[in-house]
Amino acid sequence: MRINAAEGTIAILVIAISATFFAFSFGFPHMRGDPGGGALWPRIMALSAGGGSLWLLVRRVYEARRAAVVPPPQPIDRQTLAIIAASIAYPIAIVVIGFALATLLFVAVLMMILRARPVQVLIFAPLLTAFLYGFFVFLLEAVVPRGILIDYVFG
Repeated sequence: MRINAAEGTIAILVIAISATFFAFSFGFPHMRGDPGGGALWPRIMALSAGGGSLWLLVRRVYEARRAAVVPPPQPIDRQTLAIIAASIAYPIAIVVIGFALATLLFVAVLMMILRARPVQVLIFAPLLTAFLYGFFVFLLEAVVPRGILIDYVFG
């Protein structure tokens, strides 16, 4: 029984990160009139990402067991490793440098890993960051982290 190492690694990481975010969401403030409060959206996202990854992992294991020919194990390529590393660094960067700057850097790094042209990176990364910031701050009225370093430097 073998599954693709990249898919398995990514699925396990997403499940672990989703479980962590879901557990931390219980510490978010909420009001009695709004039972979900600020934790509702992160919980939905954590359940969706973690549940989807768990489903993918179970499906791949089931398919691998049913396969007549066992495919040779495939190593994780550099591009996939870079995407995994960026995805692990992103939540940490949100805490350290804040949501806006971390998101801008994360999108730019992913685009560069996926070999987008520099002009595309310069246009798309700020636009997506502005959209996401506006979505969370103005539409959902969420408080996004400013970042420990930003608070230290700018007070």
